[in-house]
Amino acid sequence: ADYNIQKGAIQKGAVWGREDKTKARFTVGRTTKLDPTGGNHVIGMDTAVNDIWADLQALQDQKENVPTFTLDDGVLHVGDSSVSFMRTLRIPCNEAKYPLPPSLGKFRILPVDELRNAPQQMKKRGGVAIPIRQSEAMWLNLNGTGALQVFTGKVNAVSGKMHQKNEGLRREASGATQNYVSLPKQPWIDGYNCGNGYVRQFVGVPLGKGLSVEKQISGQENTGGIQLVYYPLKLKDSKLKFQVIHSNREFSPLLSPRELGLKVGEKIKAFIPKKKKKVYNGDSFILHLVLRLRGGGDDDPHMMGLAAGGKIKQEIYRDIRDPREYDTKRKARLFVHMVNSPMYTALTNEKMPPPVMTAKTYAMARLPWFEIYAEPDLDVRAPSVLHVLKTFKQLGAHNSQPPGGLPFDDEEEEDIKIDPKDVVHLRDGDW
Repeated sequence: ADYNIQKGAIQKGAVWGREDKTKARFTVGRTTKLDPTGGNHVIGMDTAVNDIWADLQALQDQKENVPTFTLDDGVLHVGDSSVSFMRTLRIPCNEAKYPLPPSLGKFRILPVDELRNAPQQMKKRGGVAIPIRQSEAMWLNLNGTGALQVFTGKVNAVSGKMHQKNEGLRREASGATQNYVSLPKQPWIDGYNCGNGYVRQFVGVPLGKGLSVEKQISGQENTGGIQLVYYPLKLKDSKLKFQVIHSNREFSPLLSPRELGLKVGEKIKAFIPKKKKKVYNGDSFILHLVLRLRGGGDDDPHMMGLAAGGKIKQEIYRDIRDPREYDTKRKARLFVHMVNSPMYTALTNEKMPPPVMTAKTYAMARLPWFEIYAEPDLDVRAPSVLHVLKTFKQLGAHNSQPPGGLPFDDEEEEDIKIDPKDVVHLRDGDW
């Protein structure tokens, strides 16, 4: 998307364009005060210039440009990113570490607003629903750019913290801990961030049995499902030029006037160099897809949740970006309900999709598993609350099989052997 921003057309902050001739001037003040005509802007001492850019573009388009989740062909789209829920093998629930299991197809995604028989709490939350059997495993396939928070029963799968309204993105300066995954750095997430170089697999469980991670962390079990929060990037190219008028010095757009060492009353001009490519991630907010999805609402006591399963070799990668590059003012949220077989049939008048094969059957067929090489120091440190997670087996899941479910204790899955020749090693190159 190309933007031609004319001086005076923006109400907030500075006016920037794609050419040197499109400039804006604003004065450093104690607080940000905006001139609707675009000619007399004041930027507060602690307001990052980069933050103003997103607001400028939103006002230029005369809308908030809030990204929304949409659904197309079984894939959730948001901004220029996408999320798919993949069916997969359930890894044995022991202390062995297994390679990445394959995709066995996508979970079907149903918009809640199209389900006439949906319970009232499901309608209130909005979002989508996916059918999943007891003890069935899943992983999330991620594409695009931005930051994505993945909660299960409102428990953050990366940080182990409970969801808090407007908590935003959190990351230590060292990058050792964070509460989100960075796209496109993180292509998949198979489970909870529980250790150095491994996750514990996402496994579907019924609520009310005390088996979910939600119950272990919060002491309650009344939310279930998966909650997604997406934050787009403010800029695709952070090499914008911002200059102090009198000294003609160049500064990073991520820094506030205070961080730049400026004083109240100094005047700044801003421009984008002629040769720069698109800098504002406008594509992330212009969606022409099949269906818009609604999110929000309170707890629903009737959903399935996710438990911690076996260990999978997978890193949660540290974000190399500065968190200020994300537009935390324009996040998108979506509640993903998880329904068992009886509810799925009641909602759709269709039979539950057939179960996938067992891990033992897959291994005996000599089908491929996967590993990806990664630098150990690039792994997000596991929080203690997730590192000590108990598996559904340790929590006493017994060999029961509810309608449409699968047994938890499947002896043939406990001792699978994977030939090293069946493991496909993937490498990330220099690009």
